[in-house]
Amino acid sequence: WYRLACIYFFGGIGGILFSCIIQTETIGCGAGASLMAILGAYGAQLIMTFHRLDSQQLLADCFLSSALVCVTMIEGIAPFHAYVDFTAHLSSLVIGFVLSIFIFGKDF
Repeated sequence: WYRLACIYFFGGIGGILFSCIIQTETIGCGAGASLMAILGAYGAQLIMTFHRLDSQQLLADCFLSSALVCVTMIEGIAPFHAYVDFTAHLSSLVIGFVLSIFIFGKDF
């Protein structure tokens, strides 16, 4: 559980810090970036263990994770959600993906 907590914490902080560097006029806060880091870690886990899953389970997992990422990204670029930080979400997704590969490694 502590590995997942590290991905949640550092993925969220890293995503918000990256967003503050890119978009200097905005303020970032919230748990959305941390949840995207968890989804990035889940994507890395799917890629590293796809050979152990049966095809139906793999298809369901890939569909669910990509649907969640797509909904979050569409919500981030939609004009009616002006306060959703798209940069923090996207960078946290990447940070969570990379962190999970380094933290979990061969333990997947």
